[in-house]
Amino acid sequence: MNSVSGQKLGIKTTESARMETSTVRRENLKELEVQAVSTFYKLWSETEKMASRQALEINDISETEDWDAETEREENLALGRPAWQQNVIPNQSTTWGAAKAVDGKYSDRSSAGNQCTISASGYNTATWRVDLQRVVSISHINIYYRTDNFPSPSGYVSRFAGFFLYVSKTTSREDGRLCFHELQNVSGTPTEDQRINCSVYGRYVIYYNERRPDVTYPSYYSEDAFNELCEVEVYGCPGSKYYGKYCDQLCPEMCLDQRCNISSGNCLECIPGYKGPRCSQKCDGGVFGLKCSQSCGQCRDGSQCHHINGTCLDGCSPGYRGSLCING
Repeated sequence: MNSVSGQKLGIKTTESARMETSTVRRENLKELEVQAVSTFYKLWSETEKMASRQALEINDISETEDWDAETEREENLALGRPAWQQNVIPNQSTTWGAAKAVDGKYSDRSSAGNQCTISASGYNTATWRVDLQRVVSISHINIYYRTDNFPSPSGYVSRFAGFFLYVSKTTSREDGRLCFHELQNVSGTPTEDQRINCSVYGRYVIYYNERRPDVTYPSYYSEDAFNELCEVEVYGCPGSKYYGKYCDQLCPEMCLDQRCNISSGNCLECIPGYKGPRCSQKCDGGVFGLKCSQSCGQCRDGSQCHHINGTCLDGCSPGYRGSLCING
C-alpha cells in the first residue's frame, strides 16, 4: 500500500471512528433525555408538594392526583367548601357567617334572608376567602353581592366599590394573582352581579376590600370596608391537567406540571428544552434549558447543542472542551 492510500485510509478510519462516537453519544443522550424529563417531573412535583404543605401547615390533597376524564365537567368548585371571613359580627357567625357565600343560596339578598355573609362595621379592611381544598384550574368567578332585594344599583354598591379579587395557592393574597381590582369613580358602580374571567391555577379565592385613611376615595364610597357576599361561585376543572368546556381534554405533555390555559389549552409554561404555545418545539438558535434562556457553548461547526441540557452533540470547536464546550 502506498503512503497516499494509507493516509486516505487513516483519514477514513479516523472519520468513521468520530462518526461512530458521535452516534453513540447521540443514542446515550436520547436515553439520558428520557431519564432527565422523568426525573424532572418527579422532583418538581415532590418539591411543590412539600413547599405547599410547609406553607399551609395542613395535610394537602395531592395536586397530581389522577382524574377520570369521563367525569370531568366545568363546575362550581366553591359550593360547600370551607370559608373564612374577617370581622365577624359577635354571635352572628351562623346567621351571617362566611359559609353563607358558598351554600348555593342567594334568592334573598337581604340581611333577613340568612343567605349572605355580613361583616362588622368600623374596620378599614375586610377579607373573605374560600378553600377549594386542592389546586384546581379556574375559568371564571361569579360574585353576587348584597342588595337587600332592591333594584340595581342598590345602596350597597358603595360598600362593594373598589374590591379586589385574588386566587392564591396559600391563604395569603400577596402570594396570589390579582384577578380584578378597579377603583370605580362613577356612582352606582360596580353592579352587584359580577362575572370575572380569571384563567389561573389556585386553591384559595380571596375577596378583599379596604378603606385606607391615607387614601381619598370617591364621595359615594362607604366609610368602612365590608364583605357582604351572598354567593361566590368558582367555575373550573377539578382536575388540574384538563381543559375545555367539558374538562375532557388533557393539557399537552410538555407543559410544565402538565398545566395549561383552561380555555385554549396553551401551556402556562414549558418544561426545560421546549417552547411554543403548546411547548411542542425544541429550543434552537443556540439556546437551551428552561424557557430556552441559556446559551449553548462553543459546539463544533456552530451546531445546536442539546435542547435540554446544553451538551454539544458533535463535540467542541477547536480550543474548547467539556460536555458543554465552555472550557478553553
